[in-house]
Amino acid sequence: MSSSVPAALDYLAREIRALGPVKAAKVPVSDGWPNKRGDRLIALGVVPEDEDSSVLVSYAELSREEYESVEVPCIVVARCGGANAAADARRQAYELFDAIAELVRRDRRLGDAVKPGLPARIVRAAMSQTSDVRQAGEGRVCEIRFALTWQHRG
Repeated sequence: MSSSVPAALDYLAREIRALGPVKAAKVPVSDGWPNKRGDRLIALGVVPEDEDSSVLVSYAELSREEYESVEVPCIVVARCGGANAAADARRQAYELFDAIAELVRRDRRLGDAVKPGLPARIVRAAMSQTSDVRQAGEGRVCEIRFALTWQHRG
């Protein structure tokens, strides 16, 4: 069985870059950590506390079929300054996240990378924002960390 991960991540990076809100805001989309950071970013296969990119894959053999279960951690980040910085950062982050969620709903097979099995879906998301008064001069940051999963049958 060949892994679904390379084709699925290539598809996601390519299709997310083409999303309207991503293109309009010129948001960098990175497979792994980006080589430079800006006010907004979307990164696939990253856990911010780790120094490495990571994708969790497990295999099971059921009824003579191999199943690849995949979980890809992702993050959307938006930073804004000004009087409404927290609300603006949150709105921008959710605009990007909602566009990605709609892409996954629209093509749960991730461009045919995921063969019969369980289709791709976002299984959890958590939003956090900076709130420390010492950071006020730097603006406010909103992060949405989410996990995308699927099961591929080879």
